[in-house]
Amino acid sequence: LKEAEIQGVNKERIIFAEKVPVKEHLKRLELIDLFLDTFPYNAHTTASEAIRAGVPILTLKGKSFPSRVASSILTNVGLKNLIVSNLQDYETKAISLSKNYKEIESLKKHLAQEKNLSKLFDNKVFTKDLENIYKKIVIWKIIFFITKLNSNEEFYEGLFIELKNSALFLVSFNFE
Repeated sequence: LKEAEIQGVNKERIIFAEKVPVKEHLKRLELIDLFLDTFPYNAHTTASEAIRAGVPILTLKGKSFPSRVASSILTNVGLKNLIVSNLQDYETKAISLSKNYKEIESLKKHLAQEKNLSKLFDNKVFTKDLENIYKKIVIWKIIFFITKLNSNEEFYEGLFIELKNSALFLVSFNFE
């Protein structure tokens, strides 16, 4: 609170929420207008919960995994415009959004549409997307080994083993 006062924020405007059961916690998230993400360690589960509750997130995308989680979530729900790449843009965007409630409402309406959340929260869609990624990995691996085979006769034995392992990998998934 001392730092907030030093920065000119009235301490009466800062409210510390009491610990409540998860169901109540998730319900109160809906009261938030805008989630200001942390940096360099982004919100992970909390960001997912906020999006599910219809709360837009402003995030600063970093270079490490922990600083890219919210960016990934926002990309999957179609809100790349809430991802910034530097502190100045983060501050500018946060101030702009705080003064433009119509834009906040528009973002919340976007998140209220189930189709915008399906990539993230629909298990069937998520599984299908993951299966397609696996297919691409296996196909590229096969292409890589065939290319190696054509360029190096001594590589033939390794190709057989790798293709055998990839075939086992392919069999374990339903690609219909």
